[in-house]
Amino acid sequence: MIKRIILSVLFAVLICGCAFAQSWNSAISTGVVSADYSKVGNEYTIVLHNLTGIAGDPTPDSYDVLVWSLEPFNIPAPETIISIPNGWEWIEGGFNAFEIEDSNSNYLTPPALAPGLSYTFKFTSNSTTSANKGGPSDGSPGFVCHVAAVDSTTPGNDKVKWTSVTPASIGSPTWHERVTPVPEPGSLLALTSGLLGVVGITTRRRK
Repeated sequence: MIKRIILSVLFAVLICGCAFAQSWNSAISTGVVSADYSKVGNEYTIVLHNLTGIAGDPTPDSYDVLVWSLEPFNIPAPETIISIPNGWEWIEGGFNAFEIEDSNSNYLTPPALAPGLSYTFKFTSNSTTSANKGGPSDGSPGFVCHVAAVDSTTPGNDKVKWTSVTPASIGSPTWHERVTPVPEPGSLLALTSGLLGVVGITTRRRK
């Protein structure tokens, strides 16, 4: 009986760890956050967007979200930070991330990324080692953000905290959001040109 209880507790802890661990595999994607990523030489730029509270808001339950962390995958850790949102810092531990310095401010905007707004992170690094293990299997940049659902009808500010809510579609007021970076315009142009070329070749062959 005691052995069964111990095994049950260990199983519960394991399940909780799988549900809330800050890793690429355990994160979920709802489309509430996006990122623009670019690299010039050894300089990296990440622009993080909160897509709630704007036209085309992807949230199904009419809630907004706040964002208070950004974990990069398949990107090296910063060696020199050029710019970072006020109240944020780069931390290294189990998972390396940009996050709000004071966790008591996670529901204040700023420093949390508010609905409809964007934050820019710029840094340099000569390293070839990823800041975090895992990420997209193809080696492309990827990000995981800590996201909190909040009541869109009673917004907070930098002094008054937003009210946390639990979306029916998520079942939790906070979760780790997997973010797919938006390709740069140049990358999109190259992709489009490549696809047009393939279509042209295919058409000629059929003729």
